[in-house]
Amino acid sequence: MSHSFNPNQVDPMLLNLFRQEMEQHVVTLNEGLLRLERLPSDQDALSELMRAAHSIKGAARILDLSFCVSLAHRMEDMFQQSKQGARELNDDLVDTLFGCIDLFEELGDFATPEKLTELDSLATRFVEQDTLLAQAMDAKKESKKDNKQLQANASTEPPPADDPSPDQTVQAPVVSKTSSPEPRKPSAAPPENESTATENDSPGKDTFVRVNAESLDRMVALSGENLIRNHWLISFVDGLSRIRLNQSRLNTLLKDIEQRMIGVVFDTKLWAMFKQYQLMSEEVCGKQLDHWLTLEEFTREGSFHAETLHYETVNARLRPFGDGTYGLARMVRDVSRELGKKVNLEISGEDTLIDRDILEKLEAPMTHLLRNALDHGVESPSKRVKEGKKEVALLTIEAAHVGGMFQLSVEDDGRGIDVEHIRAKVIDRQMAPPEVASALSRDELLEFLFLPGFTTKEDVTEISGRGVGMDIVHHLVGATNGSIQVFTEIGLGTKVVLRLPISLSVVRTLIVQLAGEPYAFRLNSVDSCTKLSVEDIQTVEGRQFVQREGRNVSLLSMRNLLGLPPISGDPTYVHLVFVSDRFSEFALIVDRFMDEQELVVHPLDPRLGHLPGILAASVLSTGEPVVIVDTEDLVKMIALRLNEGRLGMVPRADLSKQGKRKRVLVVDDSITVRELERQLLETCQYHVDVAVDGQDGWNALLQRDYDLVVTDVDMPRMDGITLTKKIRKDLRFHRIPVIIVSYKDREEDRMAGLNAGASHYLTKGSFSDNTFTQSVTDLIGEATS
Repeated sequence: MSHSFNPNQVDPMLLNLFRQEMEQHVVTLNEGLLRLERLPSDQDALSELMRAAHSIKGAARILDLSFCVSLAHRMEDMFQQSKQGARELNDDLVDTLFGCIDLFEELGDFATPEKLTELDSLATRFVEQDTLLAQAMDAKKESKKDNKQLQANASTEPPPADDPSPDQTVQAPVVSKTSSPEPRKPSAAPPENESTATENDSPGKDTFVRVNAESLDRMVALSGENLIRNHWLISFVDGLSRIRLNQSRLNTLLKDIEQRMIGVVFDTKLWAMFKQYQLMSEEVCGKQLDHWLTLEEFTREGSFHAETLHYETVNARLRPFGDGTYGLARMVRDVSRELGKKVNLEISGEDTLIDRDILEKLEAPMTHLLRNALDHGVESPSKRVKEGKKEVALLTIEAAHVGGMFQLSVEDDGRGIDVEHIRAKVIDRQMAPPEVASALSRDELLEFLFLPGFTTKEDVTEISGRGVGMDIVHHLVGATNGSIQVFTEIGLGTKVVLRLPISLSVVRTLIVQLAGEPYAFRLNSVDSCTKLSVEDIQTVEGRQFVQREGRNVSLLSMRNLLGLPPISGDPTYVHLVFVSDRFSEFALIVDRFMDEQELVVHPLDPRLGHLPGILAASVLSTGEPVVIVDTEDLVKMIALRLNEGRLGMVPRADLSKQGKRKRVLVVDDSITVRELERQLLETCQYHVDVAVDGQDGWNALLQRDYDLVVTDVDMPRMDGITLTKKIRKDLRFHRIPVIIVSYKDREEDRMAGLNAGASHYLTKGSFSDNTFTQSVTDLIGEATS
């Protein structure tokens, strides 16, 4: 192949158009060839491939890319010969065709004069290689078939099924997209009944318009502002409606006054002024009505158009999931051939919409999940047959909208994940002590798969084994505030489920109030929210908890976390927002719940730097600014506060006992300890009763109401642990805080007390400082309220 290519003569504008057109035709070639590999007799697929190759040839000729013209022309010839039955697409030929497609893809990705020069020699090699393959195949055909048979095969009908060629008996691993049998067509194609493409054919018209991403973001923001202004206009019209109503009432009042003035003698001039005022008022009322009706109609239409515009601009950021699956089928085919495995790929939910930014970020995670499934999960064909499975493995990708989130699942029917093997790896790599690793649950062990550098594979290959792929998947989930779950069964396969937000530019939020200002929580980061009585708050070891589905959830104040002033007074109820990550769960106290709204996300100005707990800003439908809370950052802040012991306590109101001194019951068989505790508490103005043992203390509880019980452990008749358990089991007393004070300072003794239900476990050495009295104050507040 001889040609003279001068890179300096390439028009940059034409080069850019050539790159865009090449991207479309490469999609058609890849998907059409995969489809043809599955169904060699598919005449429609051959027609599409011929048209794509012919279009590339025409576009390359415009730029005088003679090597590209020759390559596309040779491919077109091969497809036409296959369509006529004069040529068979065996494994080697299909590989060569995929190599040509890869070259075209490189031309599209790197369409620069320098790159075109570099790829010139590569194109020559492919064309020469294909010529040799063509000659070999033609010689093989001539040795097996006579001219009559060759002429019969020149028809458009597929070759007889009972006479396969030797090349077709060694079938490459099958790759299919069963959910969409027709390939996605990025551009319109010529009529299907056209058997061959002509030199005058032109590429199909693109149905998409390329828009700068920043321009699109500005359009979304402006449409959101327009919607907010329209909401303000609606409020303005409502205000005018009230004014018009008052004006109408004024006219009615004037008419009533006029009726009452009949027969009464007034100054003629004064009466004339009154009548003139009445006429002017009626005229103003009439004009107000006309203008109000016109404005109301305009506002109603404007509201419809503003909402439609906002909906359309927001949806412009969304793309069908199928746009991000291009190349996956080809990748699965190539990797499975390299591994000597046979795999079908099925993709469903290709029309499911997702934010373009998330879709772009999904490419690498999906690739790693599929490569891991092929290398780790799918068995060799012989092993699958031996285990009673189908020789061809099945890989499925499914996308759907579930609960306001985008859910993506990648599943294989391979060997599954051995969690005990993970446990052994954790111990072997000293990632956890053996006694800790042996106690880890199935889900906890599967979490190790997402750690950087962790892998269950013994050797490292180009496909997997470095422990990087799953870390990339986990990074995407964390960056988008999504979630990930792994389901696996030995011998049945593995399923990885990602849940991600549908859009990053528009989020559904829960609006709460803090210190008189609105704050927004993304709904996909909120587990639940509720209103709870402060009497349901439990205090253990200086930390406050609430019960949720049988679990103790740490309680914290959002005001405290964000550095806002504490709430004044003692609340009777608290409003809680439950948030969590993969390891921890917390209940955050807010002042009140306000609304649920969709907000347009406005990134913070980089000059502000990092604001702890704040992700972005937005504007409410009322026009009021609002900040969007970063729950992931909040969880990190909470962990830091827990380590430093800076959580702050929520005041607990007791409205039934306001103005009264609080009463404490001290239970101890030692008279010295009883008296010391009584004196310390009475010094703090508490009422104090004493009991000599657990049974005596229980009898005292049956006779009188107490705000707090302080008890020893070792006592006759009933010990303190038993007394605490009885208090917790009795519905009359289970809310009363209990402090255990004992000389036993071993950790197992402390845990026994806390497990029994004690709010605090103190040693008797705590009397030397203010630990004892401070614990009492933390639990029930000051002596009087």
